[in-house]
Order: sequence, then structure tokens, then C-alpha cells
Amino acid sequence: EADDPVSQIHKCAFYMKDTERMYLCLSQERIIQFQATPCPKEPNKEMINDGACWTIISTDKAEYQFYEGMGPVRSPVTPVPIVHSLHLNGGGDVAMLELTGDNFSPSLQVWFGDVEAETMYRCQESMLCVVPDISQFRGEWLWVRQ
Repeated sequence: EADDPVSQIHKCAFYMKDTERMYLCLSQERIIQFQATPCPKEPNKEMINDGACWTIISTDKAEYQFYEGMGPVRSPVTPVPIVHSLHLNGGGDVAMLELTGDNFSPSLQVWFGDVEAETMYRCQESMLCVVPDISQFRGEWLWVRQ
């Protein structure tokens, strides 16, 4: 029952239109629907849990820039490729690195320092590359199997 404008640190709830007392709720890192219960003392009000109560905060945006070492590109690098995980297969002379993520394209290449790796595009979510010998990009490092 406030009449002032909504601002930072205010609490709010997101009612789902055309539903029976359903609100957006955060539960164990997931957003779910939560059904409120009528307030026993004031039937025109509803009770929600803490997960359905949101705090308004300020945000920032993320911007990405790419440096193209080989000169200007013909088309922009959008959407931005994102790597979620790396998985190393094999070892020795035939080590392969599997990249899993989003927004991969056939024109992307994997580099180790200034050494371009042989890269194989599978789909928008998966790429493979051959890991070059470590001495090619880190001359002072030695690979020792223990």
C-alpha cells in the first residue's frame, strides 16, 4: 500500500496475469511459479514466500571486444561465442580438446598463444581442436608425465 515510485532496494512481486494467485518465484537457482495463499485477516491481500519477493537493484551491462590479429574481418563476430566447458581427450602426439558452448560457427579457430590449432566445427554447441605440442607456444615449458 505504498504510493511512492518504485526505486532501488524496494521489494516487489511479479504476479502472473490471468492466473489464480500465481507469482514468479526463485527456488534453488530456478525460477518457478508459486501459488500465494489468501491472507486470513485481510482477504483482499495475498501471502507469498521469500522466493517470490524480489528486490530491485541496479545492473550493469557486459560488452565484449575482439582484437583481430589477422586484420579486419569481413563480418562482425556476433553473436558472441561462449565456451561453457573444455574436455581433453587423448594425450601425447594426439591430444584433442573438445569445446562445448554456444554460438560457435565454422569460421572460428582455436589458438594457443600465437599458434593456430587445427579446428573442427561440429555444430553451434561443439568444436574440436588438435592441441599443438606445448613447446610451440610455451618454449620454456616441458611436458612431464608423472
